[in-house]
Amino acid sequence: MDTLELTHDQAHEDERLALLDPVTLLPTRALFLDRCGIALARARRAKSSIGLVVVTTADLDESEEPALDVLRRRVAIAVTSVMRPDDTVARFDNRFVIVGNDLRNERDLATIATRLTNVLRTRRPQVSTALVEPTASPAQVLALVERA
Repeated sequence: MDTLELTHDQAHEDERLALLDPVTLLPTRALFLDRCGIALARARRAKSSIGLVVVTTADLDESEEPALDVLRRRVAIAVTSVMRPDDTVARFDNRFVIVGNDLRNERDLATIATRLTNVLRTRRPQVSTALVEPTASPAQVLALVERA
């Protein structure tokens, strides 16, 4: 393998890691915004909505620093285990943000919230939800996350 190929491979790996949270390997804000834009465009074509779910858990807010990374990984595994493969789960500090694709109504969103609450019940989750119309922008979705 020559130097140019190695440099290209390393650059690709560095770019990939910049888009993923180093603790949970979930998307960062930049990748979340990109995927959010894709989900909104898809919802416009399908005449559906996307669901926004923000999850915080009491143990993440109450834990000491050395244990936080372990807890963040555990919560990330639990959250991703109940989501569909085409949904996006991202980590923003001690919050986990989910964009559920192809939702038709509040009932679909409530189903996601219930699944998350059930899988995280021992962690005392707080779940905020919003059904987002496809006319929204990724920046507007991010503003909803910040207010949650």
